[in-house]
Amino acid sequence: MAKRHTPEQIKEILQTVDAKMAAGDTVAEICQELDISPATYYLWRKAYGQMTLQQLEQFQALHRRNAQLEREVRALSLDNAILQEALRFQSLTPEQKRDIIRQVRASLQVSERQACAALSQPRCTQRYKPRQES
Repeated sequence: MAKRHTPEQIKEILQTVDAKMAAGDTVAEICQELDISPATYYLWRKAYGQMTLQQLEQFQALHRRNAQLEREVRALSLDNAILQEALRFQSLTPEQKRDIIRQVRASLQVSERQACAALSQPRCTQRYKPRQES
């Protein structure tokens, strides 16, 4: 399982590797001793090599925020696609809305919850089955 290293740990590992390399050890030996792969070391060196600890923390915070924003954009894009699909149909009755939501779910492969939320249709209304009159 992948380990998560804090900015302090990354900076400390990079400094340790630099010190041991100055003493004559190879990167492979040092990485094996520190239980990281050489590829990880080179990635960290490339990304964080000249950063201070504060810059490193800010950089990682920006990466987390960027990932969060990307997730939000994907969700909004999907909601937009649901609404665009629904705009193709002009309906007002609950039965017609149920049909639209079924079509949206089939064409966009989204959950009932997401489709109902995007179209402001209560899920209980979506699941309603009209009674057969005798």
